Amino acid sequence: MTAARIFKTPWGRMGVAATARGLARVVLPGKRNARALARLATLEGRQAPRTARAHARQAERQIREYLRGRRRALTVRLDLAALPRFQKKVLLAVQRILYSRTATYGEVAARAGRPCAARAVGQAMARNPVPLAVPCHRVVAAGGLGGFGGGAALKRRLLALESHNMISPQRATAGAVPLPWPAAVKNTTPKGKPERKVRALLHPYRAPPVP
Repeated sequence: MTAARIFKTPWGRMGVAATARGLARVVLPGKRNARALARLATLEGRQAPRTARAHARQAERQIREYLRGRRRALTVRLDLAALPRFQKKVLLAVQRILYSRTATYGEVAARAGRPCAARAVGQAMARNPVPLAVPCHRVVAAGGLGGFGGGAALKRRLLALESHNMISPQRATAGAVPLPWPAAVKNTTPKGKPERKVRALLHPYRAPPVP
């Protein structure tokens, strides 16, 4: 059984769904996700295990904190049991990208054990069921922004949030820690070329190897 929650944020209406094993679905704001949100709404209010309801509530709370700039990682347990093995490895690699950092599809492919599978990584990102929990907005193309299930505008806004937000220890909620600065965010000009000024602020992506 699945527990679902629909909630309003300053960014728009969002939704989450969770099983007893953990968070299984995040629906981002925006018109392109209206149908997914409507399907999720049909589950809201139905009977579900207590643990599933607890995971859904925790996910909503942490998403709200993240969007307010008070959290840099969602720590709610995830339920990715139904996903293919390679997609799980890709999501694990993406989950290790630090707040305000970015990695290219090729870099994620290498960390997932298939360095020539950048296109497959993009396909796995397009089917990411738990954006924000697995921050696929931090995965960019080698020469530009790259795709995102929530749309390019939302991707830029999320990267800007992480780029310009500083979390002080006094304001941070439990689990949130101060951010590195200057931030690493790849931006693009209208021609799709990385801006030199922004590029100079990029930190190299560092992550433990994928087992």
